[in-house]
Amino acid sequence: MPSFMKTVKKTMILVGILTTILGIAIMANPTGAADFFVLLIGWTLVFAAVATGYGAYGMKKAGANPTLGYIFTFIEALVGISIVLNSGYFVGFLTYIFAALLMFHGFNDIIQGVRLKSVGYEKYGYPIGFGVISVLLSVVILINPLGSIYALMLLIGASLVVDGISDVIVGFMMRGSDSEE
Repeated sequence: MPSFMKTVKKTMILVGILTTILGIAIMANPTGAADFFVLLIGWTLVFAAVATGYGAYGMKKAGANPTLGYIFTFIEALVGISIVLNSGYFVGFLTYIFAALLMFHGFNDIIQGVRLKSVGYEKYGYPIGFGVISVLLSVVILINPLGSIYALMLLIGASLVVDGISDVIVGFMMRGSDSEE
């Protein structure tokens, strides 16, 4: 058991340091980080298309109908290559999708709050309030999609820094138990 605890401590400290560095890197270049994540998605789709195509070819060799597999291969490859070649466009496009989802979620919260009020629930204002905030945030995102991605990347970076620092602190706090081993 002592060697396990020692490994956990070292791992927490190492992961904490790496997470903090990643968070700082994202905060230092939020636009580049967003572009990197979109490129990662694009290349993942390209490699998934290769795997899907290989699976479809295997189906053909086994005597099964590979048509659907080839269709999915084509779609994955097309979308993946489009994302890789136009990553900047897709960064902005993803913000519109996020804004739409946030807006629909906000309207759903408002509707739920109104329903809760109709059945006599006293705290119906919370879902309505959060719904209004969600709708307003979605409008801000729709007005300034690239600025929203910038802010989102900053938030992700800051979250990683806080998480990383907390892991390092917990790891060093666990070091006090070294004498017990």
